[in-house]
Amino acid sequence: MFDKFNLEELGKTLSTFQEEAKKLDEESAKVLLTGKGGGGLVEVIINGKGEVVDVKIDPSLQGDLASIQIMLVSAINEAFSLVKEHQRNSAMSLVSQFAK
Repeated sequence: MFDKFNLEELGKTLSTFQEEAKKLDEESAKVLLTGKGGGGLVEVIINGKGEVVDVKIDPSLQGDLASIQIMLVSAINEAFSLVKEHQRNSAMSLVSQFAK
């Protein structure tokens, strides 16, 4: 049953998997995703690791705090949904490399 079980090969595979996961994490930091609220009046830019990088608010909203808050929440939620999708796709890509 264990005659084909090779610990050395398993160690190499795990090491390669860890290296690829690290590369993927580094690449995710460079991916920028934008969530929009209010038809683009508010934008939240977030990287693939889930870190908010920038927030843009259209000057026409100046003085309308309530609208800004609503649109900001919408933009943040959209941005995090995009991050989850990006992370899921990246993980599936990584796993598929080793599923052979």
